[in-house]
Amino acid sequence: MTEQKSVKLPNILTLVYLLTGIGALLQIGGGHWDVTWHALEEPETFFTPPHSIIYTGMLLSLSMGILALAFRVRHKFETRFVKFLHYALIGSSLQVFSGGFDLWWHSNFGFDGLLSPPHAVLVTGMILNALAGTAGLAKINSIARPTLAMKAASVISFTALRFNICLQ
Repeated sequence: MTEQKSVKLPNILTLVYLLTGIGALLQIGGGHWDVTWHALEEPETFFTPPHSIIYTGMLLSLSMGILALAFRVRHKFETRFVKFLHYALIGSSLQVFSGGFDLWWHSNFGFDGLLSPPHAVLVTGMILNALAGTAGLAKINSIARPTLAMKAASVISFTALRFNICLQ
């Protein structure tokens, strides 16, 4: 790896993993808002503000996973630096599936419990997305001198992972 590429790699990937972590935070925040929405027994439909926050976060994580594939193919980034973003692709794919499943579930059954099948798939995807950002930043921190940006990104990603695991 050239000196220029080795300097830019942690900076670029730190940003990508940070955005993945922000996506995971949006997902968990939207998820908890959705729980409140259900508790208040608002009119139940798939098209609610909490769902829009969840899926905005999912789209951000999915975009970062797609970007990782582009880095691997076009810029020849080593797999060890971007492999964790594959978790974001898997997690986001699960969430896309669960979105359609949840829409069908709401259409057929109305109110759903917190542990409904679509929500279980959604939560699994959310945890994978949070894991993607945290594990990727841990890898970058292990090979590069941690900067303030890396530390801040790590805090955001770890917070998203912790909330996803502990508050589900």
